[in-house]
Amino acid sequence: MVTDSAKIKIPDWIANRLDLAGLATVEHEISAAEENTSGELVVALARRSSAIGHVPLIVALLGGVGVLEIAWSMEVSQITTVGGLFLVVVASFFMARIPLVQRLCTLKQDRDVQAQNAAAAEFLRARVSRTEAATGVLIYISLLEHRVVVLGDSAIAAKVQQSDWDGMVAAILIGIKNKDFAGGLTKAVAAAGKLLALHFPATADNPNELHNAVRFID
Repeated sequence: MVTDSAKIKIPDWIANRLDLAGLATVEHEISAAEENTSGELVVALARRSSAIGHVPLIVALLGGVGVLEIAWSMEVSQITTVGGLFLVVVASFFMARIPLVQRLCTLKQDRDVQAQNAAAAEFLRARVSRTEAATGVLIYISLLEHRVVVLGDSAIAAKVQQSDWDGMVAAILIGIKNKDFAGGLTKAVAAAGKLLALHFPATADNPNELHNAVRFID
């Protein structure tokens, strides 16, 4: 879903990190960056990339083991134990909604792989691969996993190494850590624009082939 900061309400899951003013600043920076390069920047913010259906089960199992350990050590009655297990099961569904719990219940390797796969899917969905000169770049941020994936089309990949994006990725992650998401993202977009301008300066006509609006993926 493509959004326009002037028309579309920011989703609740990102509203505590990014307000309308911040969104407008980021989208303005995308436009400004593209004025100096034939490259095309697309920014996508995802609520999460990892599957979380397993989280309630893990929480319930861990809580159940804890209840049984307590019941055994304190020799409580079976009725009390069953009641405790029931409460654990109910509570697990509420706890499973907490992003930190979701993250802790997902292996780091899985978070990395699923963020990478989701970014690859968004690369195609957002038509980043459809620019005339193959100069599209996707900046994909997955909030649950705290992962940033940068994917460039073939012309970009031929001249820009993945390590060249490290500073930009760091700016976004620092912004998240310091509760300045818009600031970190704006710095990252500016850095990406400078890098693209170095290898792919603006052409005479320099058409805007892809929307500059930030994409939100729920």
